[in-house]
Amino acid sequence: MTIFREQPKVIIYDNACNLHKTCMKRDPKVFRNTTFLIDRFHSTNHKCNPSYSLRSIQTDEMKKLNSQICEQLFSSLRRIATQIAYMRIDNVFFTTRYFLACLNLHILSQNNNI
Repeated sequence: MTIFREQPKVIIYDNACNLHKTCMKRDPKVFRNTTFLIDRFHSTNHKCNPSYSLRSIQTDEMKKLNSQICEQLFSSLRRIATQIAYMRIDNVFFTTRYFLACLNLHILSQNNNI
């Protein structure tokens, strides 16, 4: 059993080189065709194989990619961390989804997309 419905094609993570090793030890069938990349910000400090760096992929799609989006999102989620710490799990999921929907609407309105 796996948490992924489909095998992920690409995983971008600040420690992707070590995550790759861990994933291949735990479930090599799921991750055998997955590309692991270190985001642009963290790749400068890594001494691992340069092929893990997002900078090594020079497609237009990858150049436009915001590789820090998860860290930005987690920073936003800190605003509700105290409140959800005391909730039942069903309320945690509801509140988090609601917060993310509001955040998405805010971002879209800033970009004049709605």
